Amino acid sequence: MKKQNNPNIKAHLLRGAFYLLVALCVIPFALGLPQANTNTPVLVVTTDSNQFSKYYSEILKAEGLNAFQTADIGTVNPAALANYDTVLLGEVSLTPTQVTTFTDWVNAGGNLIAMKPDKQLAGLLGLTDASSTLADKYLLVNTLQIPVQVSLIKRFNSTAVLICIH
Repeated sequence: MKKQNNPNIKAHLLRGAFYLLVALCVIPFALGLPQANTNTPVLVVTTDSNQFSKYYSEILKAEGLNAFQTADIGTVNPAALANYDTVLLGEVSLTPTQVTTFTDWVNAGGNLIAMKPDKQLAGLLGLTDASSTLADKYLLVNTLQIPVQVSLIKRFNSTAVLICIH
């Protein structure tokens, strides 16, 4: 016995599937439900005056993490920061205006990660300058103790600024 296809049943099924699809796609917009962030989540801020400021982008690329954009510190403003969830700030000197821009952005919910941060950002990052440096010494950072303790064990060939973490 040959089975006959009823075109009315097919039409009702297709129409029902279409209405379901429309309902699932349109209702969240109509209700104002949060939508997925389509922005690139990470901005790496660098400067041409310091090649070390570009380390973050090189590290991210080497690890296969390509969902980021880079910008020179001179182009960063509140409108630009509003497009990002996280900023990786390379070793960059900042003006007071730039410090205010980053502070306002962090206070509004942004995530700031800074490499050798400008001392003007110390309060924002929970740091206090110990007004001291070490040059060409051995260093050990013990993260198992609170507060974190630093001892001179491993040699580094540069100048380190000593800071206290709040």
